[in-house]
Amino acid sequence: MRIATVPAQDGTAPENLCRLIESLGTAEFPRQMFSSAERMLDGAAAAVYSFGGPQGTRMLIGDWREGGAPLAKHTGEYAGRYAANDPARRAIREGCVVTTCLQRDELPHPGHRALLEEVGFASRVATLFPAGDGQWYGLHVLLPSRRGPSAAAFERFSRAAPVFASLISRHLRDPVVESRLLALCPILAARETAVCSALLRGRTSTEVAAALGIRVSSVRTYRKRAYAKLGVSSLTGLFQRLL
Repeated sequence: MRIATVPAQDGTAPENLCRLIESLGTAEFPRQMFSSAERMLDGAAAAVYSFGGPQGTRMLIGDWREGGAPLAKHTGEYAGRYAANDPARRAIREGCVVTTCLQRDELPHPGHRALLEEVGFASRVATLFPAGDGQWYGLHVLLPSRRGPSAAAFERFSRAAPVFASLISRHLRDPVVESRLLALCPILAARETAVCSALLRGRTSTEVAAALGIRVSSVRTYRKRAYAKLGVSSLTGLFQRLL
């Protein structure tokens, strides 16, 4: 496994990140982000996960060049079965953006190896970075090449990784999240917006209730009303609309 560790405040922005920076806070951001990452590594799929919080590992959004079904299967099974034992997580360093490159055969669980083989990927680059409150985000890029990216491509991506980390984190901060929610649905009530914003940051319903001074049942009511107004049925659907 190749590992590159860069202080979180450092980073170099290659030219193809300019459009990504310009798209921050807009609906174009996910597409530009994945396009930049995949282009730098010659990858074919990418996903952003959150982990380390009370809700476990969750896929926030993903991209797949050939269509969404295989990626949905991979991300769901990865989050539910294999994420906890991902070797990349052992490389985490507090205050750093860590980028790893793993070959499929280096994964410890045979089921995970078989899953990647089934969906046509032989290697993976993952950038892990702190999200605050003890949680982390992970930007995963899947590659069909067994050799993975070239040494030059991996180094260039590793230097750019803090830029990706900073922009993803900023895109998901409360003020940006709340403004995006209200842009998507101006009729959201203040409580509905606050509840959705907290849930998107990985808070449980119990934690949201304590923070807002309301009952857990009220959190569920506000969430249900907000989901109906936004036309979604789950937190994953809310992430996909937001990003």
